[in-house]
Amino acid sequence: MTTLRSESALPSLLDGRSKRLLIGGAWVENVSGKAFESINPSTGEVIAQLAEGDKSDIDLAVKAARAAFDGPWRRFTPAARQNVLLRLADLVEQHHAELRMLEILDMGSPIGPSITAGSSGPAEWLRYYAGWAAKIHGQTLPNSRAEAMFSYTLKEPVGVVGAIAPWNGPIANALWKIAPVQNWCRNSICRKAW
Repeated sequence: MTTLRSESALPSLLDGRSKRLLIGGAWVENVSGKAFESINPSTGEVIAQLAEGDKSDIDLAVKAARAAFDGPWRRFTPAARQNVLLRLADLVEQHHAELRMLEILDMGSPIGPSITAGSSGPAEWLRYYAGWAAKIHGQTLPNSRAEAMFSYTLKEPVGVVGAIAPWNGPIANALWKIAPVQNWCRNSICRKAW
């Protein structure tokens, strides 16, 4: 019987080295230096050693996200945001077999029903939300108190978003959170008419 370790789709990430955290676009060591084992629940086999993030690492990640938000991301046009998500979709599709195998190993799930099974579900989700980046318009809903209020729509980013991706379906859960975030903003602002 062939084990998953001999599968051609086995991710190159499983090279035996301890994994780091992705913060500010770079792979970095965690502050504490602590690691934990990711274990395949179906076999008990250690898949990888993962960096154990804690409060200090979260603080660094939030600072990096804030710097990106206050810096280049805030100035991205809708078309540029769309292109970022489309590029991510291409990468997810390109590495679909590896990502699927990682999910199968990490969750201990049967090969058939993994959340990333099928052609390219996660890439399709990213492309769907990428399309929304260019579809946000300045339309304002009618105000039922029009005589007392002046309503208008102001599109502006609201800040850094934190999200938790659970263990069951981590790839899909992460992408479900990453993709729509680029469109979040304050949509409707009302001001009292003077």
